[in-house]
Amino acid sequence: MAKFCKTYNITCTCVTCDGLECGFSARTRAEAEIARGVKLDKYGKELKDKELARPRPSKVTGLPAEEALLGEKRAQPQDNERSRDVAIMVAISLLVIVIIGSVVYVMLPDSAPQPALVVVNRNVPEPAVVPDPTPVVDVVPTPAPPEPSPAPVVAEIPPTAAALPEATPEPPMPTALAIDQRSFPPAIVELKERGNRLVQMGNLVEARSIYRESVETEPDFYQGYNNLANTYADEGRHREAEPYYRQGLALAPESLNLRFNIANSLLRQSRFNDCLAEVRELLRQDPEDMEAHLIAGVAYYKLGRYTQSADHFQTIADRNPEDAMAMYNLSLAYGKLGQSSQSASYFREAVRLRPQLRSADYRRSLGAEGG
Repeated sequence: MAKFCKTYNITCTCVTCDGLECGFSARTRAEAEIARGVKLDKYGKELKDKELARPRPSKVTGLPAEEALLGEKRAQPQDNERSRDVAIMVAISLLVIVIIGSVVYVMLPDSAPQPALVVVNRNVPEPAVVPDPTPVVDVVPTPAPPEPSPAPVVAEIPPTAAALPEATPEPPMPTALAIDQRSFPPAIVELKERGNRLVQMGNLVEARSIYRESVETEPDFYQGYNNLANTYADEGRHREAEPYYRQGLALAPESLNLRFNIANSLLRQSRFNDCLAEVRELLRQDPEDMEAHLIAGVAYYKLGRYTQSADHFQTIADRNPEDAMAMYNLSLAYGKLGQSSQSASYFREAVRLRPQLRSADYRRSLGAEGG
C-alpha cells in the first residue's frame, strides 16, 4: 500500500513496504534516488560523480539553499578579481626576471671570444747606424812610473781662478730623413718615397715592385726590405712577408720596427711561441712598447696562459686607463681565470669607453681580428 517516505520525501508505492523508514526495498530506494536526481548504475548504486550530481549544501547556516547559492554567486566576481590580480603579479614578476637576465647576459662577455688585436705593421723611418770612427782596441795595462821625490816646501801662493774652457755644444742629432739620405744614395731614397706614395693610394702591387727595385739596387737598404714585406702583410700574406722582415733585421739588428713586424707576422701565423721569443727581446730593449705588450698578451691568451696574458693587458690599462680594448681584453683574461666579478667590472668599463662593445657582432669582429 502507498505510504509517505520521510527519508526520501516521496510517496512509496511498494506493495512490500512494511511501513518502517529503514525497511524500504532496493527498488523503492532506487526510485527515490532517481526522483531526487541522483545518477545510479543498473544495480541502483550511485555513480562516482554523485557528489557533483547532488546539490551542494549551503555553507551559510540557517539560510535556505537558494539564498546560499545566490550568496556564492555574488562572491564569485570577488574571487575572479583576486585570481586576476594574482595572475597579473605573477606575469610582472616573470617579466622583471626576463629583463634582468637579458641585462646580465649582455653585460657578460661571450662564452668563447677572442682578444682584440688592433695593431698594424710599423713603417716609420729609422736612423741608419753610423759607426763610431774611433776603433775599439784592447787596452794593455802598463806599469805605473815611480812617484817623484817630494819637492821642497815653499810658501804657498794663493791660486788664481783658472778660466775653464767653454764646453762646446754637441751638434744637433740629424733627423731620420737626413741620416737616411746620407747613408743611402738619393736615388734609393726617392724610390722608397715613391713606393710610400703608392701605398697611401692603395696600389700595393706597384709599390711592391718599386720597393723590390730599391733592394735590388742597394742590397743593404734594410728599410726597403721592411716596406716590401709590409705590402705582403697588408694583404694578409704574412708567411711571404716574414722572410723579407728577417732580411731587413739581419742588416739592422737594432731596428725595433723590424723586430716588432716579425713578432706581429708570427702571431698572425699562429706561431705563438716563436712570437713570444721576439716580443721578449723587443720588450727587453723597450719595456714601454705598449703594442709589444698587446701582442704578448694575445699570444699568451692563445696558449692558454691567462695569468701572463692578464699581466700584459694590465700594463696597457695602467698606462692608458681610457684604452677600451685593454679593458675588454682584461675582461676576457679574468673570465678565463674564473674571476667573474673582475671580468664583469672590466667589461662594464670597456662598454663605457666604447659603447659598440655591447653588440655581439662587433665583439665577434674583434675576435676575428685577434685570430
